[in-house]
Amino acid sequence: MPSRVRTLGICLATLAFSLSAQERTKLPPPPPTFTVGGYQSDYGSIHDAVAAAPGQGAVIRIRPGVYREQVKVVRPNIQLRGDGKDPEKVTLIFSSTQPTLTVTADDFYADTLTIANDGPRENAVALQITGDRAVLHDVRVLGSLTSSPKPSPPEPGK
Repeated sequence: MPSRVRTLGICLATLAFSLSAQERTKLPPPPPTFTVGGYQSDYGSIHDAVAAAPGQGAVIRIRPGVYREQVKVVRPNIQLRGDGKDPEKVTLIFSSTQPTLTVTADDFYADTLTIANDGPRENAVALQITGDRAVLHDVRVLGSLTSSPKPSPPEPGK
């Protein structure tokens, strides 16, 4: 009988330790998802959805359409995901000598969309990424640049 009690006690202690280990390694909650464009969307523009994203990032689902705007991503873990399977159906476009989409934050992800700049031919940059770890999956980037920007000199000691 004492061995059964001891075995039960060991099992309960192991179970308690396992539960506390699970609590310690709990994953953070998934980022919120916002919808852009169309009926019953959270935001009317990609810019507004990106600006509303919390510090831990967000998934921004973009319904088919043409979005004529300039977007700057300054928060990490932002995902721009076009709805559907055709990147031509979701287009972010702007006419400027500045990039249509600028990403300065880390861990950026874009999927199934077109990023374009139909500004002056000599300097129509569609996408500029300076953050670390960016993934572009099934993304069309359309722009033109007649000369490359001069790279910045490396910082001393790096």
